[in-house]
Amino acid sequence: MKSILKKFLNAVLSPFDIELVRKGVVASSNYQHSMPSCEKRLRHAKSIGFSPKFIVDGGAFVGDWTNMVASLFPNSEVMVIEPNPHVITTLEENIKHISNRAWIVQ
Repeated sequence: MKSILKKFLNAVLSPFDIELVRKGVVASSNYQHSMPSCEKRLRHAKSIGFSPKFIVDGGAFVGDWTNMVASLFPNSEVMVIEPNPHVITTLEENIKHISNRAWIVQ
């Protein structure tokens, strides 16, 4: 039944260049995500002269983005905001190597 419904809906939607696909399955083997990653965009910004003095990581969780951006911009100070008390210990451990220029706000 699902197969018949899917075929019917895809036939109706095909003039609009829309196709139903199962979530998580890419319809084409040559599919390429069109949006660059945050890191890739920041690297590009750096390559054209972007050099922030101060960075805010709101909702830092365990500091993955904090570490990435701190390594990308080694002369920047980083305010790390994380209100969840359950992850603070892990966050502190993960960013201790940049503690001279990063501080946590709960």
